[in-house]
Amino acid sequence: MQRYSSNEFIDIGNSGSACSNLPLHELPENWFKYPYPKSLAKIAEKYFREENYIALRVHSAIIHSNYNFLINPNSKYFKKVKLLSAEPFIFDPRAYR
Repeated sequence: MQRYSSNEFIDIGNSGSACSNLPLHELPENWFKYPYPKSLAKIAEKYFREENYIALRVHSAIIHSNYNFLINPNSKYFKKVKLLSAEPFIFDPRAYR
């Protein structure tokens, strides 16, 4: 099985499986700060114990109006996930100023 780095954008398409949404009001006030609050991991763990959701939709810490999807390997749908593409995700160095 090929492993992908955390700096890659992968497209799994729409598997037709259910995604869970993490609304802003469930996040701690400083959810987008670095280092991230440890309470975020506990929130994600709660969702990943569920087998009914293939992914957790979360707000992007970089662009708050965008979302990231965290894939749930414990999902009963996980074997249906198909990797469509993978490409490097390059962070713009201007964002580090």
